[in-house]
Amino acid sequence: MKNLFIVIALCTFSISLSAQAKWEKALKTNLAKAEQTKNVEELNVVTAGIERIALSKKNEYLPAYYTAFYNLQMHWRTDGGCETCVEKANEMLTQAEAAEDNDEIMALRGYYYQAKLTLDYGKAPYYSRKANELLQGAIGRNTSNPRAYYLLGQLTYYTPEVFGGGKEKAMPLLDKAGELFKAETVSNELAPSWGQRDLDRFLSTMK
Repeated sequence: MKNLFIVIALCTFSISLSAQAKWEKALKTNLAKAEQTKNVEELNVVTAGIERIALSKKNEYLPAYYTAFYNLQMHWRTDGGCETCVEKANEMLTQAEAAEDNDEIMALRGYYYQAKLTLDYGKAPYYSRKANELLQGAIGRNTSNPRAYYLLGQLTYYTPEVFGGGKEKAMPLLDKAGELFKAETVSNELAPSWGQRDLDRFLSTMK
């Protein structure tokens, strides 16, 4: 009887690992496709696939995180912005936050508030403050997170100098982000590692 229980336990564990490997493989495939998309329309199709994974794995933060991330990417790539993309990002970030509490989610939530700012400049002080608090909080949790430094540097650059922003204040943060991107090693291939290209692109447009 004892051996039977052991066999059942091992079978259950094996099935659990198989199910986990299945969604992780699907997510990995979709992330690779997302990076190869040529326009917002293609990215929207791939993001919908990632969202389906997120909705079936609500206890895992990564599918929801990436659904939010790519919705924010679609917002930034759409002329005039994409309000529905930003709201979808909010929905999926809320799901990710319910599954886990970490610096990557905090940083992406800060990115969300930056997107909200572009949709309603009348509330810029509020959204800017929220983004700053979250990004500072993410750095406080993990001083080696390059995405948090990059996003905070970007936010600081666009903040008027009279309110403590501007290029001079932003450059140390952006330089730090660059250093951390070069040093970053990711043990889990699904873990967030985006940002280097975004930083390079941003630096090339700075005046």
